[in-house]
Amino acid sequence: MSEVWTIISVAAAAFVATNMDNLLLVTGLLAASPRQAAVLTGYLLTAFVVIALSLVIALLGDVLDTRYVGFLGLLPVALGLRGMVSLIRGASQLSTSAAPVTGVWPTVAVVLPMSGDSLAVYIPLLADTRAAMDILIVATLSLCAVMMAALSRILVSRPALRERIGSAGAWIMPPLMIGVGAYVLLDTATDVLIR
Repeated sequence: MSEVWTIISVAAAAFVATNMDNLLLVTGLLAASPRQAAVLTGYLLTAFVVIALSLVIALLGDVLDTRYVGFLGLLPVALGLRGMVSLIRGASQLSTSAAPVTGVWPTVAVVLPMSGDSLAVYIPLLADTRAAMDILIVATLSLCAVMMAALSRILVSRPALRERIGSAGAWIMPPLMIGVGAYVLLDTATDVLIR
């Protein structure tokens, strides 16, 4: 049972680590758009496509030598370290400003390019985890996406809260990404193959 909670925690951390920028972006899009339902639909569509694509790529990776799957954890660690360096240099990449977007497909076009970090973290997590646990990861990531859409909607009505999340998010994301990458690199009970 502890394996289940470990997987849920790691998957949720992976989602938070890679989606704080999307939270701010979607919140900004909602604030600027008269069609909030379309923006939320576009965001959720993008999130589900990224999750599904990550699963497909991870499953294709199952035909590869599993001894090397854990090394994919280096990617989120590298992204987290890059984020830390950017913060130390004072160049946070988060932005709360966005051009007005009024539909599902324009939202997808804005959010999808910002989802590379999600792919970089979800793929190794799914590839390094036993197939029986993949459904739990996908379900956790999907639930997190729905919860983030709801949070974005709440934040639209509270600008002060949106600003606090923006400033804290810049410092929270890199360590979370490093933690998820380290989890993938380590031998755990949920791995495809214990080395």
